Amino acid sequence: MVRQTKHVTALDGVRGLGVAAVVIHHLQFPHLGGLYIGVDIFFALSGFLITSSLLRDNATRLRSFWARRAWRVGPAAAVLLGWYVAVSLGDPQRHLRLSFARVAALQYINIDMANGPPPGSTSPHLGHLWSLAAEIQFYAVWPLVLLLVLRRRATPAAVFALSAAIAGATGLLRWHLAASGQPWGRLYFGPDVRSTALFTGAAVAGLVAWRAADDAGPVLRSLDRVAAFLVLPAVAVFGWYGWSASLTWRPGLTWGLTLVALSAAVLVLHASGDRPSPVNRLLCTRPLTYLGSISYSLYLWHVPVIALVVARWPDITTPTKALVVVPASLVLAIGSYRFVERPLMSQRSRRALLATAGA
Repeated sequence: MVRQTKHVTALDGVRGLGVAAVVIHHLQFPHLGGLYIGVDIFFALSGFLITSSLLRDNATRLRSFWARRAWRVGPAAAVLLGWYVAVSLGDPQRHLRLSFARVAALQYINIDMANGPPPGSTSPHLGHLWSLAAEIQFYAVWPLVLLLVLRRRATPAAVFALSAAIAGATGLLRWHLAASGQPWGRLYFGPDVRSTALFTGAAVAGLVAWRAADDAGPVLRSLDRVAAFLVLPAVAVFGWYGWSASLTWRPGLTWGLTLVALSAAVLVLHASGDRPSPVNRLLCTRPLTYLGSISYSLYLWHVPVIALVVARWPDITTPTKALVVVPASLVLAIGSYRFVERPLMSQRSRRALLATAGA
């Protein structure tokens, strides 16, 4: 198994690229309706990092893994939900708004949006938390599957094959549901059909671990060169999809999302190899890596800021909206990162907080 834990700067840039795409999508710039695929870039990176971590630990320290994940994503999300509940108490629709908060806090908002009311009726402040719920569901289920697999002394090759098979199955299921006339919300939010990128990322982790094993062949040893060859076509796919697609474009929600998931996996594989290239040099630039460091808080807060700005100025133009939303969201994200996320990243800080709370 891979024991390398070196920080790879380009992966921070992948996060920055993903969150920038999502923010631009939510600002609703014309002709950029497909940039919601920034979420799929996040998913592929998350699947890769989580699976790599579990492979390093042989998936045996699940309690420690779940505790780290809870401390990583929980506090910043709790602050956002606390703010939302506080401002909702005086709202005439407080019962509806508190219902949204409950669904978001219990981490099944993606299932609710896929199978429940039309997505447009969801809170404009919290609807984006569907992707956080999808990730947390992945954190809950995938480690257990890997534990069962690794207890049978499975190799990284088996982890790659299993991840790739699940990714393919989710893509086929999405295609089947689209052919049977399911609405776009079912195809877009359903955890069973939108997890393709999570598992392509997991497959990349299996490939990288397989390459480090003793039985790695020449093809695996040339993995970095293959990724370098494919990364520019992958970036071209992102550009084409971001320009051409929309939330209701059926081909984009079937084979399109599968193509995006594969492209995101190629980008993650290339970035993880830290191989010098124009793409990696771009990913390692300071603006993208800094965006990557605050990407979680920026993702949490930019949608509520957009909702507040649009409610205050309904006729605001998109460029003006961007001039207001982007700086405000960055300020909130930096504050959340510095005062909520970062202080709780170390185990020592978490123990001190628990000791203080206990006292």
